[in-house]
Amino acid sequence: MLLPPNQGGLGTPAALVAQKEGIFSMAGSSEDDYAPGVGALFATGGSMASLNGKTAAAFAKEQGYDSVYYVTNDAYPYFTIVERLFREDAGDDMDDLGSSVLKSGQTDFSAVISDIKRSVGEADNPMILLATQYPDAPTMIAQLRKAGVETPVVGNATWATRNIVDALDGHTDNVFYTAGAYTEGEDVSEAAQAYVEKYKEKTGTYPENHQAVESYWSMWALFDAIKTANSTDGAAIEKALFAQKDVELPMRTVYEWKDGHILGSNVVVGFTPEGAFEQVGSYNLTDGE
Repeated sequence: MLLPPNQGGLGTPAALVAQKEGIFSMAGSSEDDYAPGVGALFATGGSMASLNGKTAAAFAKEQGYDSVYYVTNDAYPYFTIVERLFREDAGDDMDDLGSSVLKSGQTDFSAVISDIKRSVGEADNPMILLATQYPDAPTMIAQLRKAGVETPVVGNATWATRNIVDALDGHTDNVFYTAGAYTEGEDVSEAAQAYVEKYKEKTGTYPENHQAVESYWSMWALFDAIKTANSTDGAAIEKALFAQKDVELPMRTVYEWKDGHILGSNVVVGFTPEGAFEQVGSYNLTDGE
């Protein structure tokens, strides 16, 4: 087996060599367009951008938000896919208040915040879909709140780190993000707590980002397939892995595989009034629900 880098640009060349040699490869966490570009003997178990977008839309509808302002880092397909799938699932249920584009590493968001203030000021039940990564996202949110904008902000799995609390500088009210699993708080499941303790034992710190937990459950799925196949032959692993249905992994359920991607449960994480992490929703959107 080969475990290539999670980033498609770095991992695809290695995965293609494995494909040619009949070796099964898996990236524990990666963007949506990674797996289809490699071939049959490849999979990724990450929290797909498309599922993050769909989960954010489902959460927005539950919360009764009527309008949305889009802020997206268009340098990475992950974030443009989050926006696109949110738009598709939100449909005509939410008014489009406008959009802004961010750059990676941006630290001054004054121009974007000015546009947001003008757009959400008179809107009904607005929200902001903020499709960019940590630490840029919490930096912008802190500036947004200091500018007096308390509009709810919904993000994605790249925010899933305990470090986001400090980066928000106390501005945790009405901040939410989607993820494949909930591991950040003190009230996590026993399986999540076991994972966190193992991670701390190995590294001396809490999991830094979402790719750690996604790679963790991906390996569980892969080992389950090897056990089922009773083989490390590439074709045998492919058959066993992609046949998985409703497999309960630590912190996540694998409902099925599609185009080399894991399709599973997703969560939404928010914060208590005291600023502590809490899971505020759980979703299965793989079957159109």
